[in-house]
Amino acid sequence: MPKVALVTGSSDLEGIGYATAKALLRTGCDVILTGSREAEKVVPLQEEIYREFKIRPDYIRADLRNIEDIERLCSECKRLYPDGIDILVNNAGFSEVFPIESYPTDKFNDIIAVVLSAPFHLIRLILPDMKGKEWGRIINISSVSGERAISYMSAYCAAKHGLNGLTKAVAKETAEFGVTCNSIMPGVVKTGLTMKGMAYLAEIEGVSAEEMGKIFVNARHVTQKYVMPEEIGDLVVFLCSSSAAQMTGCCIPIDGGNMLNTCSSGNSRL
Repeated sequence: MPKVALVTGSSDLEGIGYATAKALLRTGCDVILTGSREAEKVVPLQEEIYREFKIRPDYIRADLRNIEDIERLCSECKRLYPDGIDILVNNAGFSEVFPIESYPTDKFNDIIAVVLSAPFHLIRLILPDMKGKEWGRIINISSVSGERAISYMSAYCAAKHGLNGLTKAVAKETAEFGVTCNSIMPGVVKTGLTMKGMAYLAEIEGVSAEEMGKIFVNARHVTQKYVMPEEIGDLVVFLCSSSAAQMTGCCIPIDGGNMLNTCSSGNSRL
C-alpha cells in the first residue's frame, strides 16, 4: 500500500509545502494537503496536481494556532486513512518582522503556536499509529534561524531553535520503534513569505526589494543563490527513503553554504 503523507502549510502554490507534496506524490505517496486557506482557494492547486498525477489530493483546512483544530485535522486524516499517517511533514510557518522592543505580543504568540507548538501536537497525536506499524517519518522544516539569529525576527528564531530541540527529543524517544525524526534547515528560500520579508527590510534600508534580496542572499549564501522549494521537497523524499533509515535526530542544512560563513551578514543588523 502507498505511504500516506500529511504536509502542513501546503496550500500555497509558491511555498515549500506544496513543492514537498508534489515531490512525495512523485514517489507514489498519497498526500493530504492542509493549510489555513479556504477550500475554494486551494482548488487550483488540486487541479494542477490532478493534471500532473491524475490524483486529486484531499485538503483539510485547519488553524494550527488552535489545539481543537489540530485535533480535528488528525481525526479527519484518520477517517480518510484508518491506518494512520506514515509521513508527517511539519512545514507550516510564518514570520513577522519587527524590532524586539516593539514586537506585537499577539504575533509572537501566534508564531510560537504555528511553528513550534503545532508540530508538537501533531507528533503526539500521529505517533501512536507510526509506532504500531513500526515505521514512520517525521520531518520538521526548520531553518538556519534554528541555529542563527536574524535581526527583527525574534519570534521566528525562537520557534525554530525550539523545533530543532523537539526534533532531537522525538528522535531519541522513537528510535526503537522504526520511526525517524529529522529537521531540515533551509537558508533563504524563494517563497512568498521570503519576498514579504525582503520588502519590509528594503523599506528599512531604503533600497528596492530586488536589491535587498541580493544583499540578503549574497551575505548569507556562498552560492549567492536562493534555495528553491523543489530542492527541499527532494530532500524530504530522501529522508523518507530506505537510504536514510539510520538518520534520525539530524538537523540538516540546505542553505547555499550559509553555515560556512563565520557571521550571518556583513551588516550586523541583517
